[in-house]
Amino acid sequence: MFEQIVRAMGKTVDDREVQELLKLLGSAPGKPAKPNSDGYVVAKKRGVELLFSSDVKNERFPVRKVNRKQVKYLSWCWLRERFAGPWPAPFDPALGFADLRGHYGEEYDLWGFEWDEVREVRWRVPLEENPDARLHVTFHVEDKCASAQVALAEHAEYFEYLDAEQADVFAGFFVAWCIDNGLLHPDLAARARDAVKAVKARKMTGREFVVGQIDHRAWDGKHNHVWSCDLSPDEREFFYCYIHRVLTEGIWGKYETGYYEDFLGLFRKRFPKLKQHPPPWSVVPDTWEHHEAMAKVIAGRYATWQKKSKERRKQFQSRMARG
Repeated sequence: MFEQIVRAMGKTVDDREVQELLKLLGSAPGKPAKPNSDGYVVAKKRGVELLFSSDVKNERFPVRKVNRKQVKYLSWCWLRERFAGPWPAPFDPALGFADLRGHYGEEYDLWGFEWDEVREVRWRVPLEENPDARLHVTFHVEDKCASAQVALAEHAEYFEYLDAEQADVFAGFFVAWCIDNGLLHPDLAARARDAVKAVKARKMTGREFVVGQIDHRAWDGKHNHVWSCDLSPDEREFFYCYIHRVLTEGIWGKYETGYYEDFLGLFRKRFPKLKQHPPPWSVVPDTWEHHEAMAKVIAGRYATWQKKSKERRKQFQSRMARG
């Protein structure tokens, strides 16, 4: 069944292989109440849950509509305890952390519900059967067991602006800070070497760099975004927390603290239109003075995260060494 699931990843509900998979599971996607809602399949007896979504950050699965409804692709699959198997070798739910690390290597991420208490360790494993899919192997520290999911890979090159002129300083200030601190993704930094030098020399702003080098697509057709796949993999946890506002209370003392709130907090008094929802980011002038003000805020957040991150990884390694 696992091979069938992997082959079906990235395909639409009406695809033959997806239909065969649904027939095997004895279920069908829930009918969304709204055109943009996701579709779920929960096959408890088979131990499989599927997610059909249009929110796929991969150029192979573009955002498009048919009959005014967004096209949804099979983008996630959760393999639960009851999964009929066979499991994708060498994975097994009974494997411990040491075994998983031996199989999948030292390149893993630390996740959890509380920043100072690691709950999950995750590996992302490419799948030969489907280049667009990844096996996400997760070790649950509290339960001392492993789980597996299959997900479509995220590709930085997917993102393209619907209208480059709509790019705003909201993303530009953050990208410029990343450039100054060497925190772009290595592939992007190499491809845009001349533009990186121009930003460092203050001959190009971060917004201009985003327009010329990143070209993101906002799949909702309204906003322009910068995503962690453009940025340094070594700081993935920081970008995840700060850009997406996840697990922030243990780091900065507030449940939701992120770049969004910091940007508004810094500029909202000077630019009242930012009080609108959603705020028009373009009302903040794209100047280096504003960039430097925002950079100080980001640098402070980053310094605190670095300290917390080192503590977190040290605590985790000590805990795992004790067994």
